[in-house]
Amino acid sequence: NNGSFFCMQRLSQYPILTRAQFLSVCFVVFALTSTNFTFAEPSVVTPETEQNYTIPAGSLEDALNQFAQQSDLKLIFDPEIVKDVGTQGLSGNFDIQSGLNFLLIGSGLQAVAQDNGYSVIKSQATESMTVLPSIQVAASSIDRYNATTSVTATRTNTLLRDVPQSISVLTNELIRDQAVLSLGDAVRYVPGVGVSLGEGNRDALIFRGNRSTGDFFIDGVRDDVPYFRDLYNTERIEVLKGANGMIFGRGGSGGVVNRVTKRADWVPSRQISFHGGSFNRKRITADINQGITDKIAFRLNAMYEDAGSFRDSVDSRRRGISPTITFKPTDQTTIIFNMERFHDNRTADRGIPSFQGGAVNVRRSQFFGDPARSNAEADVLSFNSFIEHKFDFGLTLRNRTNYAEYDKFYQNVFANGPVSFGEVSLGAYNNATDRKNVFNQTDFLYSLNTGPVSHTLLAGVEIGRQVTNDRRKTGFFQDANSGERGVNSGSTFERVPLGNPFFTGNIDFRTRDQDANNHSVVDITSFFIQDQIEILPQLQAILGVRYDLFEVDFVKRNGNAVNLKTRDHLISPRFGLIFKPIEPVSIYASFSRAFVP
Repeated sequence: NNGSFFCMQRLSQYPILTRAQFLSVCFVVFALTSTNFTFAEPSVVTPETEQNYTIPAGSLEDALNQFAQQSDLKLIFDPEIVKDVGTQGLSGNFDIQSGLNFLLIGSGLQAVAQDNGYSVIKSQATESMTVLPSIQVAASSIDRYNATTSVTATRTNTLLRDVPQSISVLTNELIRDQAVLSLGDAVRYVPGVGVSLGEGNRDALIFRGNRSTGDFFIDGVRDDVPYFRDLYNTERIEVLKGANGMIFGRGGSGGVVNRVTKRADWVPSRQISFHGGSFNRKRITADINQGITDKIAFRLNAMYEDAGSFRDSVDSRRRGISPTITFKPTDQTTIIFNMERFHDNRTADRGIPSFQGGAVNVRRSQFFGDPARSNAEADVLSFNSFIEHKFDFGLTLRNRTNYAEYDKFYQNVFANGPVSFGEVSLGAYNNATDRKNVFNQTDFLYSLNTGPVSHTLLAGVEIGRQVTNDRRKTGFFQDANSGERGVNSGSTFERVPLGNPFFTGNIDFRTRDQDANNHSVVDITSFFIQDQIEILPQLQAILGVRYDLFEVDFVKRNGNAVNLKTRDHLISPRFGLIFKPIEPVSIYASFSRAFVP
């Protein structure tokens, strides 16, 4: 048909996409236009039954339609009385009457029970008196720091206590109130996760003893180039501890960090903040969110920072901008487009050398090496799309596509050994990495009952390609005696006195045979299935398995040139059992596996 011809005709225009990647995108377009299927109807919820609702703030008409769909309720209302009326949304456990009352707060409308459902009518109040719906209010001084659900851990909207894995969530309120600006600051409050120096140029976390610079994700998509990330456009941070190859694929043997970005919605907000601090620190951020029409919303996040440091000659400058558009053509379809442009430039600071098993006794601000030739610079450009469609028969389709370009360079002239006889050894090197990522994820979700047992089924496919060029150069210090700078001259280290630990002489940076000078192409094709089973209200199970086809084409360009091609077939199972003796307590047992090919 015309859709197939268009996909095949355009395939040759996008060389970075594999055929499987392109056909996956085409499959989403086909799926969104094919709705003639028959599936089992969901179970009926009684008015007294509490269930979990997730309905965003916005149009009241859209919210009522979503409420009726999520509760399988027959809801009658006149579109004219809800036209141009907004609602604060609904999130949490409610019975039908309480949920409707909450949605209708401030609308001048009320929900009335009928024999076969509910109807929404104008409140029967006099002109001199407004009758508000009855609601229950519970408050706690820490509730705004508590997250109750997560999509990251299972790819379904699941209560945290129903996930057989240790998860820590840092909400937007916690990030804002503690002025958390980096992942290193964020995880200081997460048990089981520590912070590593990262050679002064990248995020490096330690998950339960496993150091990692690549187990980072953004909205569930791999973000594994080493650089310092900023949180200006982050809604929340989710830290998952333990192996979970079934959800994330390769890596993550100790855990992963996922940043959930801010989305555009229909709740107007305008926030501009300025931070000033010690060592001439200046930072300004902007977060502007606005509904343009009842179908389109726009959000803009931006940031600029210029800061010094308590360390001598160490500073940083960073800037970022991230616009987002949300489009709802129908009540059942959501489309989100997002891009980000981010730049980070800073002094790469390797810290203070050791002496007899501890830090050498010098001023804590003392820099070792040459700060003028120790710098790290990262440029990130990414484009993202998210499509979700809920079919009438209960199936939900989600598709996420990410294209990102990373350009990273860092150079160090630093103390590469302990202090000995009043001198310290300096070394030097630099490294340049250029990477382009393309990832596409497609998920299908469906809920059904088999007798008294309920199932939440997930099936999906993930395909991706990463093209990387990586080159490292070693610094050769000029021979002070001969002054020669030939190919064989100089040394890879220079000893300087502890009282004056700097080197401002000539350094030749060149690639040795043993240094990296590589080109690699990695293709990933993954399939996964999962079933979340509620056997009893107190007993749940989760079963899943993922298959990864991991193909690498690696070329070493220097020395003895090498061209290696590998093809790995990886199976990542996941089994979990959750027992809840009382509602707020979960006891779980879990088995999972992760691979680092």
